[in-house]
Amino acid sequence: MAVVKVRADDFAISVNTGTEQAPQWTPIGGIRSFTITTTTNTIDTRDFDSGGWLEYIVGSRGKSFTISGAREEDEDTGERDPGQQFVEELGDKLGAEALGQFKIESPSGTTYTFYALAEVTPFGGGLDEFATWECNLTMSGPWTVTPPGS
Repeated sequence: MAVVKVRADDFAISVNTGTEQAPQWTPIGGIRSFTITTTTNTIDTRDFDSGGWLEYIVGSRGKSFTISGAREEDEDTGERDPGQQFVEELGDKLGAEALGQFKIESPSGTTYTFYALAEVTPFGGGLDEFATWECNLTMSGPWTVTPPGS
């Protein structure tokens, strides 16, 4: 099959609500958009032999993710979307407990698995809008990329 453009809503984003040894991948519902931002920290390697030119090597890299959408809950019971609720709970934890495992799966089945810290805005909005839900994930360590069928 030819290389084609893929739809953003064909990506699936999940959080591990189980354990590392026995993952339980729970989809995060209500997503309307997501953005991945890369950070690069450089090390200045200039010396007197650089001739006035800047010289760098990469010292570290990181990624962060913004996931935005609509808050999902049952208006009668208050039952929440399980993925959103779990991410909110992660966002209230401290220390090592605040680190969650996430997975993004592309339409082809390529998976990007990573650990991240979550900052969550559980609801907001305005007139004639759904209540919003947003989380910012800061990746801790590298992600693992697994090709389809692996």
